[in-house]
Formats: sequence, C-alpha cells, structure tokens
Amino acid sequence: MTFSWKISWHQVAISIVIGFLVGAFYGQLSGRPHFPKPGEHGRMKAKMVEHLSKDLNLTAEQKTQVEGIFEAKHPQMLALQAEIQPKFEALRRATDAEIRQILNPDQQKKFDEIKAKMEERHKKHGDKLMPPCPRD
Repeated sequence: MTFSWKISWHQVAISIVIGFLVGAFYGQLSGRPHFPKPGEHGRMKAKMVEHLSKDLNLTAEQKTQVEGIFEAKHPQMLALQAEIQPKFEALRRATDAEIRQILNPDQQKKFDEIKAKMEERHKKHGDKLMPPCPRD
C-alpha cells in the first residue's frame, strides 16, 4: 500500500493565510503594541548588533559603526514610537469595539475573558519587548 501526499500550492497558500489571520487575531487580543520598553534599548541594541555581526561576519570596525548608527537613530525611533503608539492603541480599541458589536452577549463575555487572560499572561510572564498598554 502506497500513500502519496499531494499538496497543491493553493492549500499551502490557504494554510499560510489562515496562520497569519489566527496569529493576527491572537496578537490583537493581547492588546499590546510591539514596541520595546524605554529601558530595553541597550539590551536590544546589543542583541541586534550581535545578530548582525554573526550573520554578516562584521569586522570590529563595522560592528562599532553599526552600534553608532543605532545610537544616533535611537532618539528618532523613540519620537516615532511616541507618535505611533497612541494611534495603534486607538485602532486596537476600535477593533475590539467593532468585534464586540457583532458578538452575542455570551460571546462578548467570552471575548472579554480571553482578553483578560491574555493580559494576565503578559503581566505574569513579563513580555520584555512590549510595554504595558495605556488603558482608558
């Protein structure tokens, strides 16, 4: 008995889209933008420099230059983050409100529970790359 797996590119594409949508949905439920905490800059910069250094086989001089570039751009990145984060939060809240409108009361309760669990998990495990979200 021979068994053949024949998977079309349509099935692969659909699987990828479903995976993206599920990930986006749960990311949205987490209610957290993906911005580093203000105090995380140094540690993140060091990790990024090491990653680039390893992957690109940077010389010591190149590594120093990359560190300098990250340092020089940091204030601009902080300013952009400060501008984007409130807009992201407003969009997240609007999305949550729109989702809740299409749910029945039991589903709304479950939706709220899921969001609360996600928030608690983030608090408990401490996602080091995402700051706490401002709440209304």
